[in-house]
Amino acid sequence: MTAYATTNVTPIKAYAQIANQAAPYVPLESFDVQLAAYGSIGHATVTTAISALAAFGWGPNNLLGTEIENSQPQLSDGSPTYPIKLYATGAYSGGNPALIFAGDIDELSWDFDNDELRISGRDYAGRMHDWVAVLVSGWFNQSFSRIAEKIITGVGLTPQIASSESVNQSLRNLLYAIGQTDTPGTQSMGYTAGGISNTVSQWSAPQNMWELLNKVARSIGFIVTVHTDGTVYVGPPGGDSEVSLTPRTFTWFASGNTPNVIPVRNLTIDHGPRQYGTFAVRGFSFHAPKVQVANTSVFAFSGNKASFTAAGVGRQAITAGVYREAAASAGFAPGKPNYYFYFQGKTPDQLRAETLALTFDIARYLYVVHGQIDGDPTLVPTTPLTIAEAVPGYLQGYAGKQLAVSGVTHRFNMTDGFLTDFTAWYTPSPQSLPTEPGVTSVAVTS
Repeated sequence: MTAYATTNVTPIKAYAQIANQAAPYVPLESFDVQLAAYGSIGHATVTTAISALAAFGWGPNNLLGTEIENSQPQLSDGSPTYPIKLYATGAYSGGNPALIFAGDIDELSWDFDNDELRISGRDYAGRMHDWVAVLVSGWFNQSFSRIAEKIITGVGLTPQIASSESVNQSLRNLLYAIGQTDTPGTQSMGYTAGGISNTVSQWSAPQNMWELLNKVARSIGFIVTVHTDGTVYVGPPGGDSEVSLTPRTFTWFASGNTPNVIPVRNLTIDHGPRQYGTFAVRGFSFHAPKVQVANTSVFAFSGNKASFTAAGVGRQAITAGVYREAAASAGFAPGKPNYYFYFQGKTPDQLRAETLALTFDIARYLYVVHGQIDGDPTLVPTTPLTIAEAVPGYLQGYAGKQLAVSGVTHRFNMTDGFLTDFTAWYTPSPQSLPTEPGVTSVAVTS
């Protein structure tokens, strides 16, 4: 049995593969899938009829591939839980089932009176989120690429890590931001609880591996994206080989019968020129091996350009609890929004890279677009996007802006059919990180 509905007279099929089972797969009556990007974790909830399962020989005793009393994974199994994959066809998938979600089952809820089974799960990022550990000697003084690889492969996934000069910095600076204290260690490469170094054997503060991976990636302007094939991309936006760089175009007020045109409805655009159009970002830090040096880095964003406007190094002896205020004592861009960020243990180049990354993070909110299209299982976060208009000029100049999809929700039920809701934000790119001397600005395509 396969569930059918129609969207633009296109047959919709939806089914789930549970615990790597062979066909026939579990037919679905509904699904709600929230895809993840930019540090979030994807979630899925699906429902099916218990009687439909029984028709194919599936039931509580064998749906997970074993008897209930023997179904709970053991610590030595190597698999954290039971996998689930969701497939669907849509109005723009050419009739071929597309894998829209892959992850692990969190809960099965059997409602026997109403003949319904509800299955909930998270995508593969949940495995990294559930891995909380006290870091020991095998994690000391590794490059970020190596740390990312250890986290990703440690939960059975495949890393796709971009190469970058700033990625290969020593973790003793990049990861000091997760420290639980402002006081550096007494040895030249030593740090106290919560940091990464080679001078102590363990710390009392466990680290969440998913949060750790995202924290360090964001510090150099990288993103983390988990794909349905088990690949985890860590790199700059736009560099993911599994996401097409060809911009998608959705057209407002278009006829659903126009060839090669994807109509968008429920379109809203939030424009924040005051907070996100012209502003200054100041990052400040001290270099851990040289506590007396306070580094500052300032970027201004205006006119679709991020300009590196100032850097400062305070060489006076600045004691703990004082250097923060000393490094941020001067204001910048009077009358405009000023954003201040404090980091621990950054060199001047690292501080400049992270401050620029935050500048672009803030600028993305200049335009935030929400909309809905007929179900498209191929739409994923980070996909480039533009909004076109069937009525020239009606979108007040917002048509054609360069956007990137930041969130996708696929929903299917027997009443509404298959719908895809999306959120996209402005893309101030290219997002190169100026770490070499003499680079003072980064041009941005509007």
